[in-house]
Amino acid sequence: MKIEPVEIEIDDEKLFTDIALVVDQERFKKLVNEAREKLDIKRVLNEEEYLEFKDKHLHFKKGKILNQLEENIRTTQRLPITFKGIIRKSILCGKIVTDDYKLAYLELRKGEYDEETDFLDLTPVIVFSPHARKEDVYEAWQEYNDNIGNYKAVASYGYIPKEVHTEKGKGAIKDHRKWYLLYEQGYSVSAICKKLNSDEKVWYKDSTVRKGIDNYIELLRKSRVS
Repeated sequence: MKIEPVEIEIDDEKLFTDIALVVDQERFKKLVNEAREKLDIKRVLNEEEYLEFKDKHLHFKKGKILNQLEENIRTTQRLPITFKGIIRKSILCGKIVTDDYKLAYLELRKGEYDEETDFLDLTPVIVFSPHARKEDVYEAWQEYNDNIGNYKAVASYGYIPKEVHTEKGKGAIKDHRKWYLLYEQGYSVSAICKKLNSDEKVWYKDSTVRKGIDNYIELLRKSRVS
């Protein structure tokens, strides 16, 4: 099954960058392809099909196999636990959306049954990355504050990678990734400029696109697992 570039539908450039520099690594794409073959996935699922798959399979044999494959990719690529959801969506859907990756969020940790009340003790904990921003932590706290006493399940939790510094400027990382993916598909720099001019009515110099592609390649190189 041919691996198409993972779609990233996330506006936040920090989150976009964290994800892009993982899913565009050649080794990651190879491992995702191998996982799809082992799961006998012929085509990626849309969001509705993905939710149906979770309901039907994640607690049974196929779900156990998927968990093993995810953990293999995560440890091979030395990714923090936060990326488990990114790995899963890359395998099954080929698309990442905002709710799939957070820098800080709420987790309910299971405790022991209370000896007197026989009630399951759930302790809410905010799990956050060393690079989480104040607004990320506040959002997780606000979720707790808005839902005290209403929790029914245990959420996933995680951790994130080191900080990656990207070129400043609105949308720079997203443009550079778009140009890089076109370049990977065999477009020359001049052809990319012509395509952008035709499709988006935006005029770029060859040198601008070349610099953007080189910047993204350098980011991938710095993010590569040795």
